[in-house]
Amino acid sequence: GDKSLTKCGFKPCKQTPELLEEAQCVRAALADQERRLASSQPLQKGKMTIEEEELAEATILAFERGMLSCPPGTTLRQYLAKTLHCDPMRLTKKFKGDKSLTKCGFKPCKQTPELLEEAQCVRAALADQERRLASSQPLQKGKMTIEEEELAEATILAFERGMLSCPPGTTLRQYLAKTLHCDPMRLTKKFKGDKSLTK
Repeated sequence: GDKSLTKCGFKPCKQTPELLEEAQCVRAALADQERRLASSQPLQKGKMTIEEEELAEATILAFERGMLSCPPGTTLRQYLAKTLHCDPMRLTKKFKGDKSLTKCGFKPCKQTPELLEEAQCVRAALADQERRLASSQPLQKGKMTIEEEELAEATILAFERGMLSCPPGTTLRQYLAKTLHCDPMRLTKKFKGDKSLTK
């Protein structure tokens, strides 16, 4: 069992430039795993929720300003469908008559230090909105999927190395429950005997 699940509170790594850069890469890789996990869930259907509309609006602004992390030429419709995890047709219906949805390909902003820093902040804010959207969905239940187990393992390693972006003292169980969008008891059952999960 993983005793670290309840026992230890989060301790950030030393704030050296090398470790901070590595932590940034670790968090980016975890964000990719979170997106893959989200994309393995059933597609969203029906009328858009307020959270989806807010995320769509913020994404459209970031797309138009060239501040997203996506390949040049990607259409707004393609990017939004992936972000909102829905069929592109759902977006076409929502944004009837908006030609920018399918017409224009993504063009990254100029690569000046100021704009690159701003783009990083914009993407971080969008990632927060994506997490809020995910947390507005029903809690995950039952046996963990392979994607959930892989994300849990990578998150545990990052937690133990102090490379996550979370308040000091947060337990691994709290953080994992939020990341995997499930009841903490589901983790306790999965990682039986791991005291680090809650303490």
